[in-house]
Amino acid sequence: MNRRNNKVTGIVRYSFLVCGGILIVLPIYLTFIIPFKTVAESAANFFAFPKTFYLENFKQIISSPKYYVAFVNTIYVTVGTLLVGLLVMPMMSYAISRSMPKNKIYKRFLQNSRMPE
Repeated sequence: MNRRNNKVTGIVRYSFLVCGGILIVLPIYLTFIIPFKTVAESAANFFAFPKTFYLENFKQIISSPKYYVAFVNTIYVTVGTLLVGLLVMPMMSYAISRSMPKNKIYKRFLQNSRMPE
């Protein structure tokens, strides 16, 4: 009975792993495949690999003046977020580490973050 239970548990475990792997890989696959398709190819078969690599989509986006505005906005947001994080996180870390030295949950969290699994 125990051996059969382990086999069923293994099947269920690997089924979840395969489903999780598909959920992770499928969006990445679609992200790389869809830009190289025409609208007609995408409508005919959404998940299929493109017959020819269609680059007009990229030419259209790069020639748009809004593309450069969006790119500059992205740079502003990224740099701003990094600077705020660099200023705030060390101060918060210091305050948390000084205010919770005797907390067992905090110590356990620190121990587990240092050990590889």
